[in-house]
Amino acid sequence: YSPRMDERVLLVEDDASIRELTSAGLERAGFKVDSAGDGREALARFDGSTPDVVVLDVMLPELDGYEVCRELRGRSQVPIVMLSARTDTVDVIVGLELGADDYVTKPFEVSELVARIRAVLRRSAAAPAEGVIQVRDVEIDPAAFRVRKNGAEVALSATELRLLLELARRPNQVLTRELL
Repeated sequence: YSPRMDERVLLVEDDASIRELTSAGLERAGFKVDSAGDGREALARFDGSTPDVVVLDVMLPELDGYEVCRELRGRSQVPIVMLSARTDTVDVIVGLELGADDYVTKPFEVSELVARIRAVLRRSAAAPAEGVIQVRDVEIDPAAFRVRKNGAEVALSATELRLLLELARRPNQVLTRELL
């Protein structure tokens, strides 16, 4: 992975001053930044701009960050970094289970956020593009983050989907808990 100077970040933050400061810091680090102040605007901007990474606040008007994360995961595998003043382990787990790639607690340093964004971009660039995996009557589409059984969509958490993918990629193998 080598950083590009035109990587696009969708920054979703309802606090205008935090949004402005963070946006300026990300632009200084070489990112092109598009921003939104609420969940509905975030989804509209996502559809219009196809960002390389989404930085998503949890506490948002309209749709909260968890709902936006869930919706984005239904559409895309774009890396998502959640931002939140909530530091409780349960809140972090919920964000990660919904499909976020990282979780940064407020207050934060923009330099740390930049490092975390670059890390999730490295990981996503290293992940090979993969087509649909068919195992008997189950169809797994990793790019769309979807699973179908006999043509009907199956609702899975991000963790359940990742486990299913690991099992499907290694048929007829016993996988240890540690490996999973």
